Amino acid sequence: MSANYGTVTQVIGPVIDVSFEGGKENIPPIYTALKVERDNGEELILEVEQHIGEDIVSCDGEYRRSSSWR
Repeated sequence: MSANYGTVTQVIGPVIDVSFEGGKENIPPIYTALKVERDNGEELILEVEQHIGEDIVSCDGEYRRSSSWR
């Protein structure tokens, strides 16, 4: 599986929007898991819930620290 990098564009509560360059060809399918690596080393796992426009996906966040789920 190839890496596809996006940019977090908006956060409202547990809903996080992520933008991907290149249009529809580069946005992940609905229900795909995205991994966000934070500056402090923690990981945030997101699930794609909706495609918004040509290059943005709306995600639901599920917080994970190291190997334990919260």
